[in-house]
Amino acid sequence: MTSDPTIDRRAFFAVLGLAALAAPRTAVAQQAGRVYRLGILAPTVPFSLGLAGRIPVALRELGYVEGQNLIVENRYAEGKLDRLPGLARELVQLRMDVIVAVAASATRAERDATTTIPIIQLALKHRLPAIYEWPDQVEDGGLMAYGTSRSELERRMAAYIDRIFKGAKPGDLPVEQPTTFELVINLRTTRALRLTLPQSLLRRADRVIE
Repeated sequence: MTSDPTIDRRAFFAVLGLAALAAPRTAVAQQAGRVYRLGILAPTVPFSLGLAGRIPVALRELGYVEGQNLIVENRYAEGKLDRLPGLARELVQLRMDVIVAVAASATRAERDATTTIPIIQLALKHRLPAIYEWPDQVEDGGLMAYGTSRSELERRMAAYIDRIFKGAKPGDLPVEQPTTFELVINLRTTRALRLTLPQSLLRRADRVIE
């Protein structure tokens, strides 16, 4: 939370990367005629574009439809961290009901995410086995990953936004760590790397991409 009093007056909570924020996923009817305003603040454009597209989809499951009862404003710092305070104030001035921000400590990981596919291709070229953080990186050709499902994190984030829209105070909501992890293995990549994985590992995998 920022100490800027103009920002403290609005609901503002920081999400470290895509750290899970768990909450019940029960949809409650929205106030008739109410339009909710969501601000998304992120240090890099690639991350923001993905986040801006996914959070509204998750919110749709809870009854929020962009262009009907939901307005989303996105602000990107384009890698220039000194722009974040000004962009945050801009969102506050637009009277957002909730501002979702990615903390600066996560910016390196998000910048690295933009180079994941070239890294995967390089690992394949040199036949280097590698394990990745996000399961969807395995869908892009990575050998294996053990981590939290992004879609589940986004649904939990949407549930927190939903609770704040309905009047909950951010400071009263618990912050939880991820509890669900996936082991995903790409057998096509296994064959390309000429590896033989033990059957015991394959049996433990949550998903195996053929």
